[in-house]
Amino acid sequence: MPAGSRLKIGIDCSEMEGKPTGVGRYLLNLLRHWGEFSPEHEYLCYFMGEIPSADFLYRSPFSLKLLYPVPVKSRLLWEQWQLLQESRRDRVDLFFSPGYSVPLRLSCPGAMTIHDISFEAHPEWFPLADGIKRRYICRQAVMRADTVFTDSRFSCGEIITHYQVPPSKIKVIPIGVEKKYFQRQPSPVSEALKERLAIKGRIILHVGTILNRRAIPDLLRGFSHIARRFPDVTLVIVGENRTYPRIDLAGLLQALQVTASVILLDFIPEKQLLALYSLADLFIYLSHYEGFGLPPLEAMCFGLPVVISGTGALREIYGDAAFVVEQITPDAIASALECLLEDRGAREALSTRGTALTERYPWKKTADQTLRHLLDLVKS
Repeated sequence: MPAGSRLKIGIDCSEMEGKPTGVGRYLLNLLRHWGEFSPEHEYLCYFMGEIPSADFLYRSPFSLKLLYPVPVKSRLLWEQWQLLQESRRDRVDLFFSPGYSVPLRLSCPGAMTIHDISFEAHPEWFPLADGIKRRYICRQAVMRADTVFTDSRFSCGEIITHYQVPPSKIKVIPIGVEKKYFQRQPSPVSEALKERLAIKGRIILHVGTILNRRAIPDLLRGFSHIARRFPDVTLVIVGENRTYPRIDLAGLLQALQVTASVILLDFIPEKQLLALYSLADLFIYLSHYEGFGLPPLEAMCFGLPVVISGTGALREIYGDAAFVVEQITPDAIASALECLLEDRGAREALSTRGTALTERYPWKKTADQTLRHLLDLVKS
């Protein structure tokens, strides 16, 4: 690649559509930084049916392409046929996918990100047909991709173990946070949300898509053990319920008799999420399997003391900056919550360590390293 060459970088942006969660937000932040700090290249952003309203996308160096799925609405068909054909017509110099697969017949260098492979490690968490499809496509895409990005050493080891990938093919680039976007909201904004949700006391917050691995039933059972002792505390859980088999959380709340002390929220807009982070007193994020776990890092930007499990990549990423629940059981969860709700000194120590940890994970570093490795694919 001659110095100063302007490259066409094709990007599968379908994960940014609708209500973007982990993968979509990851890509959104990558593009925001590439547009600001590396505008010398052209980024061809391919969408499946809806272009997000993010203002920065509608300026140079982005070209937005909407490819409606035809003849049927199939994510797999769109990716492996329409997206492939359009990227060929556009003569992209390299192609990047932020989530688990790439078009298998690319005629240019390609890279993909695998955040975790829970569908390989725990197939019981996925519907049979969906799990088979995920495993097959991801395995084929890993073989086709020239570079595979992942978020942690834990996920790197999992990819090598399950797919027998040469370590040199994998680039471990931790996710970061853009601290200027994770700032405490003005008091009137936060208080208005608190009033709308009818929260009167302290808040324990969980943020993240509700999956089987996230141990939400154990969290609810653990919280029920302490709810009567701390009547001023409300547990707020934010995330779409995508469990399989589906877990009836509302029914569990009734059975545990904590309906009045727990608030379940589906996807909420970014501004409201920031307001909740601003209101919270404690953050908890438990998981049996995690490739990185970004929400605790976001919570730390707000100075929140954080409780995590010591599984997956969580201990690797957060270390002693978080309170670690060694075993995900209701009793252990209740003990951790009780300890931190009562011990202000412990909360303040965690807050200090968490704030310091966020300085190690700036989003610009994530974006710069990812783009550098992408450009390495086309260097002459």
